[in-house]
Amino acid sequence: MTRDGARVVVGRYRLVKVLGEGGMGAAWRAWDERMRRDVVLKQLKAPATLGASARDQLVARMEREARAAGMLKHPSIVTVYDQFHDEDGLPWIVMELVRGPSLAEVIQRDGPLPEPEAARIGAQIAAALAAAHEAGIIHRDIKPANVLLEGARVVVTDFGIAAVDGEVTLTAVGALLGTPSYMAPEQVNDREATPASDMWSLGATLYAAVEGRPAFTATNTAALLLAVSRGIPAPTTRAALLKPVINHLLRPDPADRPTASQAATALHQATFPPPAPFPPPAPVPPPVTPSRPGTPRPPETTHRSTPHPQPQGLLTRRRLITLLGATGLTAALPTAYHTLNQENSPEKIIPTPAPKTTPRYDRALTGHTRGVLSVVFSPDGKVLASGSAD
Repeated sequence: MTRDGARVVVGRYRLVKVLGEGGMGAAWRAWDERMRRDVVLKQLKAPATLGASARDQLVARMEREARAAGMLKHPSIVTVYDQFHDEDGLPWIVMELVRGPSLAEVIQRDGPLPEPEAARIGAQIAAALAAAHEAGIIHRDIKPANVLLEGARVVVTDFGIAAVDGEVTLTAVGALLGTPSYMAPEQVNDREATPASDMWSLGATLYAAVEGRPAFTATNTAALLLAVSRGIPAPTTRAALLKPVINHLLRPDPADRPTASQAATALHQATFPPPAPFPPPAPVPPPVTPSRPGTPRPPETTHRSTPHPQPQGLLTRRRLITLLGATGLTAALPTAYHTLNQENSPEKIIPTPAPKTTPRYDRALTGHTRGVLSVVFSPDGKVLASGSAD
């Protein structure tokens, strides 16, 4: 691979760095000298010991991966730019470079994710799967290692074993494709994968994100496959907000699982829960029924620590009513009005000369030029109306 580091593939792509490598291929970070941008090149390797039939099957599978991802246009699905064959007749795929770690790397580095963050990631995966299923493509290998995180963007990658409607099956009978911990029970039990199988894998991926460990573990592959085939994951210990969604996705019967669109909606709602309702408004006190003239007023509710002294020479409302009542004046309809008291206070005073020994009642109140002939208070006691010859 060091020798290949200086290599320019098909006269255009300069290999820069190995991003990942396996027995059958490698992923390179490369520089597209024509478009002047960073890209990812996925290279297929065919060992010399590999038979012609097996080699042809690997080539066909990689070509299918390029077509499957290339058919889809979605912000959460890796973009495929091109696919070509090298001088050895082996296919390469040219894809966008996603600048971020995989979900598997984040879990390994940071441990379990907060549930709102796991829900946000899961919602984007589900939206990507909804687009793929609508196009007749089943991913068949959803797992944390195939989910890339680029800031707030979530990208589903590696459609290498995807099943595409209308194309022949490339899997040999009895062959196991996928990662056992994230495979649906029907896949382990040698039944055909369906869109519901991707939903199980999404549930297992969310489980790992929230719990920090796979839903199924065992000491060997046989025991792991047996546990997955039974479809009973280990109980969750951290999941609370996402527990209903995860349990729904991990139902053993594929018919009982939600669709990708339904899962995307549920996870979006978990990401952005509705705001808490506003507290109920304070109860409105019942209206005070005005008292009729002549009926006793309720006691005042405002208390003063020290009562105001009554100034000499000023006529209070109570004194005015008493004096007028003593002279036989009645509460006739006034011909003019003047507000003397804007507060509901029995201590509000009305300036007037102090009465003499023999009081005279023909003096003018404030606002009058002639003697007052009649007065009346409003029912709430806030307004005094006075009538005069003027």
